[in-house]
Amino acid sequence: MRTTARHLIACFLALGMVLLTSVPAALPAAAASTSTTARTDVTAPNPDQPVVNISVAHHSRLDRDTDLDVTVTVTAPQSSSLQNIPVVLSMRRSLITQTQDVIGWMKTDSPDRTTVLATSAPLQLAEGQQGTVHLQVPASQIPTWRYRSLRGALGFEVRLGTNGTRTPFLTSWNTTSKNLREVRMVFPITTSAGTSDLLSATDLATLTSPTGQLTAQLDALDHRSVLIAVDPRIPASIAALGNSAPRSASTWLTRLKAQSHVIPLLYGNADPNTIGSLGAQSLPDTDISGLLSWDRTDLTVVRNLTPTGARVLQNSGIRSVIIQSDSTTATSSELQETPLHTGELQLLASDPTLSHALTQIGSATSSQEESTRLATLEGLSLISSLADSELPSLTVLAPQSWTRHLDAYQPLLSSMGNTLGVKWSGSATPFSATHSVSTKLVSDASTSTAGSPSLESLLQSLNTVNTFAKAAVDGSPETSANRTAMTLLGFGWKSDSDTRQLAISHAVTSNNAYSSALSFSSTSNLTLVSGNSTIPVPVRNDSDWPVLVSVQTKPSNGRAKVSRQVQVRIDPHATETAKVPVTAVANGTVTLNFHLLASDGTELAQPITREMTIRADWEGWGVAGIAIAAGALFIIGLYRSFRRHRRLRQEARSANDPPSQPSDSVDVSRETSTDRDHLSHS
Repeated sequence: MRTTARHLIACFLALGMVLLTSVPAALPAAAASTSTTARTDVTAPNPDQPVVNISVAHHSRLDRDTDLDVTVTVTAPQSSSLQNIPVVLSMRRSLITQTQDVIGWMKTDSPDRTTVLATSAPLQLAEGQQGTVHLQVPASQIPTWRYRSLRGALGFEVRLGTNGTRTPFLTSWNTTSKNLREVRMVFPITTSAGTSDLLSATDLATLTSPTGQLTAQLDALDHRSVLIAVDPRIPASIAALGNSAPRSASTWLTRLKAQSHVIPLLYGNADPNTIGSLGAQSLPDTDISGLLSWDRTDLTVVRNLTPTGARVLQNSGIRSVIIQSDSTTATSSELQETPLHTGELQLLASDPTLSHALTQIGSATSSQEESTRLATLEGLSLISSLADSELPSLTVLAPQSWTRHLDAYQPLLSSMGNTLGVKWSGSATPFSATHSVSTKLVSDASTSTAGSPSLESLLQSLNTVNTFAKAAVDGSPETSANRTAMTLLGFGWKSDSDTRQLAISHAVTSNNAYSSALSFSSTSNLTLVSGNSTIPVPVRNDSDWPVLVSVQTKPSNGRAKVSRQVQVRIDPHATETAKVPVTAVANGTVTLNFHLLASDGTELAQPITREMTIRADWEGWGVAGIAIAAGALFIIGLYRSFRRHRRLRQEARSANDPPSQPSDSVDVSRETSTDRDHLSHS
């Protein structure tokens, strides 16, 4: 009898709850956590409040033939028990077809009347104890007869008791994949580590470690129905290291390549508005064409855009861009209907309502708030995707800060494709211009350029590097400097201005050093004493790159003639001598002007001048003098040779003469001679 009486009392209580026609005042919304799908995640509870988790079967999609099947898990507070508290399931009496109704239902108690659909037996839970209640309502008993032919969302709520904790949730109504547009979610993968053009091996090892930032981002997005927008500096750094890259970085890049849809951000997540405001007409060329088969004309993503930034993108060859909605003058309804155009640049603004809801998830201050905001985003996505439009999809751009709130976004990413029937999409197909109905303007909202003087000097210093790069054997100096500049002009540095300022100063100093990297070594004045000769011109290369330069020589008058430029290759930190051919035309003084040129004629170094004295007739006199001297030497040699041969002959003749006469015969001859002389005098 007692058992029968208890059953009768329970039946009367249930009947009384069904007859209730108004919603009692709710307890604070922060008192519970909710889940609108079969998720297993449970956020950290408030120890003084019960925790309610909800799982709806059939992927939260209902129609006239589908029963409502709800599983409610209740966890008692750590500080108190739950005694005789039933779980009450109610439904909003009007169909939700507007986004503002979704926000109102999820945020506060709806002013509309609700209908109680089911009530569980009273729960008896001790402190911290968990209990599960299964509530099933047949489709025939769900009061949807007023809007059976309509499509939208049904609003439900679960309460613990008559005036207890309120936990709202939504299901879709009469929706199929045929009448829903895709919701394209765009999540960026970025990092602000490092201050140079490429990340170091040490940086990559940290970022791609099991607990690293890049690993966490890719883990969250891995094989989800999202569009991944990657900073090209990350794969470029890994590719540049090659076999020297950390194993974790190479593994990370392999995982990235395996993703279905990946598009590039601007290199270093750069800000085109800042670049344009500093006077640049286009983006520095960063040469990313070889990374993941990206093309500069593919779909890319920027967070904000002004007319100046739009011009920079257009001049850089970019044609399709996803931007945040708050940087346009179009209204929310217009943004949901058509892409924007400015010149040849085609823009698609991220849906403002959904983007705001997505951003709000990361800024929640409690686990209950995170859960409620997640359910709100899912409901907004459903209602927005039901709107009639020529566009095949809605675009939602995740905030840059999502990487700092991975735990908050993990439930959304885990439930994609299994929530309210929403068609989450990661399609990277650029939107078609045929969907454009009208032309909208990009707003003139000013872009903060804190530290503009140093940023301007950074861009100006690139001109010095670009000039030097014209002589470099490869384009590495220019690419490296441009990548560094793009990195330092990125959004990731706006929150760390001191570090960025130091890096900018270093980059400017490094870039400006290229202005004196090539120079003529010291050359003294010259004297030309022949009609044709070569002049040695030493050229110094103090850079880290091999160069190929030409030495051009211009005489100040017609006394000398230089017929051609001389090309010379110079290794890093070395000096090479160019031998310039010169032809003398007339004697006198001439000034030679030496210019160092790139292959296109660009001046590479400070020109120098040298005086040259021409004495072309000295050559003839010199030859004559040499001939006379040679002739004199020949004659002297010949004369000495004759004398030597004559002496040798005399010596030989003397050796062949007969013996000498006796001494008395000599006396006779002398006497006879004396007598002859005496007689002649007589």
